Amino acid sequence: MSAHTLGPWRTYGREIIGDSRLIATVYWCSGLTKEDRANLHLIAAAPELLAALRTLRSLLNEGSVPRYSITPGAALNSFVEEVLDPAIRKAEGR
Repeated sequence: MSAHTLGPWRTYGREIIGDSRLIATVYWCSGLTKEDRANLHLIAAAPELLAALRTLRSLLNEGSVPRYSITPGAALNSFVEEVLDPAIRKAEGR
């Protein structure tokens, strides 16, 4: 169990909202920059990134990959496409 507010978290303007409450606010001095927006998306992706990394760590510790495919390479590809890639895209604001 995590001590943080469970995800998903979403961006709303300059705020990060999770579980119907304010998680964080990103402040800037002179307009929203590309870096500010990237920071918002990265913070909002934190719960999914943590979950993906924990899952990957467990799989590596077990020496296994998800069991929903016949070939291990395909199972790992599915895991990357279904879990890791979406978390990375969210962190990058895509």
